[in-house]
Amino acid sequence: MRRGFRWLLILVILLPVAGGLYVWSFHTFRPARLAVVASATGLSQEEKVVQAAKNLQGILYDFSGGRLLRFGLLVCTDVPRLSYQAAGIDIGSLMAADYKKHPDHYSAFPGNNPSTSYFDRRVENQKVFFSDTGRLIRNCTAPEPGDSVFYGTSHVTMVLAVFPDHTYDEIETAPGTLFVTIHYHKKWIPRDVGRFKRLT
Repeated sequence: MRRGFRWLLILVILLPVAGGLYVWSFHTFRPARLAVVASATGLSQEEKVVQAAKNLQGILYDFSGGRLLRFGLLVCTDVPRLSYQAAGIDIGSLMAADYKKHPDHYSAFPGNNPSTSYFDRRVENQKVFFSDTGRLIRNCTAPEPGDSVFYGTSHVTMVLAVFPDHTYDEIETAPGTLFVTIHYHKKWIPRDVGRFKRLT
């Protein structure tokens, strides 16, 4: 009986540890996931954005509201932000430069400025940046791969592929998905999108 209890106790201890190691190994973000895409040759910038986004699939959502990035958990804005970064687009620096030109366009609540690490991870701020720089297409009827798709000012996703039947593949992370998830062949509904190919 004692031996059986001992094994049960070992299992009770080891299973959560093994589960935690599995999640940490396969469902948290590490820069190496995107380094391969960033260094790839023969891919266009758009292809790099899309491939980088696909490489984020399966990463856990950060239910703390974005405080656990250092542990590899992501919020919705991290999907486009990190995907653009892998393609050589530093949206954080670009947003900081826009803030210097148009600080009054950004919400004035305390801490909403480039000196904080969360500035470029707010949906509202990303949308303001796209608008300020002529990259926001309001009520877009023809999405393209690599577009950031804004659901108001509270959520953002990314387009991976577009099909002739007016459906598209979308990647996102949200509380309801738990992980970074791809939704295949969704029907497109006109929304505001941010597009880096669209310049002023």
